[in-house]
Amino acid sequence: MSLRISCFSMRYVLTYITNHSVVVGAEIDAAKLSARNILSGSVTKIIEGPVNTEVDIEIGTGNTISAVITHGSSVKMGLTVGSKASAIFKASSVILGVN
Repeated sequence: MSLRISCFSMRYVLTYITNHSVVVGAEIDAAKLSARNILSGSVTKIIEGPVNTEVDIEIGTGNTISAVITHGSSVKMGLTVGSKASAIFKASSVILGVN
């Protein structure tokens, strides 16, 4: 996953987060989590496999975060295209770059 964030000096900061570092949550509004990076949106794509499922979450302004979770977890959460979900990741999973 990559986000492009503009800075004051007209340079861009690129943010990279590997999809295996992203945890998916549903209905987490009242949850207390140790991860402070929580980006909420809607599920736009689900690719189911026998063991893992890839979930894409649109977080606004055309940005999408992909996560790989177990197939069992996606079934337990009832994820479908259009459902609300959150991408959760710790700061140590983020890599920054400047172009």
